[in-house]
Amino acid sequence: MKTRILTVVLFAIFGMYTVNGQIDIMKALEDAAKEIDEHDAERDAQNGRTSSNNRNNNNDPSGDQLEYLETWKQILEQQMLELKEGMSYFDTKETACIFTMVIYLDSYFKLLDEIEATSECEVKSGLLTMQSMAIGSSTLIMYCPESIYNMTDEELYVVQNDISNILNNYHDDPFVVKWLIKAMRVQQRTRANNSGIPNEFRQYSWYFSPQYILPELINVKYIEVRNT
Repeated sequence: MKTRILTVVLFAIFGMYTVNGQIDIMKALEDAAKEIDEHDAERDAQNGRTSSNNRNNNNDPSGDQLEYLETWKQILEQQMLELKEGMSYFDTKETACIFTMVIYLDSYFKLLDEIEATSECEVKSGLLTMQSMAIGSSTLIMYCPESIYNMTDEELYVVQNDISNILNNYHDDPFVVKWLIKAMRVQQRTRANNSGIPNEFRQYSWYFSPQYILPELINVKYIEVRNT
């Protein structure tokens, strides 16, 4: 439960931040906790079990959960500060989009790897729920990757040059180095999976497109049904 709340909100926060600039982190955490518990209760009911929330008839977080959420509120606030710091480096609409896509995809690919490595049905079901929520949060910034995908080669060259200048100008900055490591992991994955799509930034953008999202959500639902 705890890890799942954290992962879901980490995905959602990146999406909501790019749209709104600020969010109520504690409310986002509590909403995520309720949504996950409601999903678990529905799944348990379908499987003939009674969840703890159904027994208590109460979807509000418990005292222990609230304490845990408060701890993660502080951690996530630090994450938000780092995200804002990133926007000071990647300070154009296009470079900020690349910056955000890399952060999202690095976490998303780790989640996919965990799903692939998990054989226990109950755990896999929870991870698949997280994947659905992650994909849902990605649609909050869909306009940004779509814009990148539809750029001409000449426009993409300008963006690539801007990213290169940032990396060259701040090559010894720990924050930028950390982001570059994530970008290299993402690039390796997207090149392997999307070799038919020219340009690495278009390859990133594909994971935010309906061509990826709709079939993937259908596949997630199929696996969930198969595992029940």
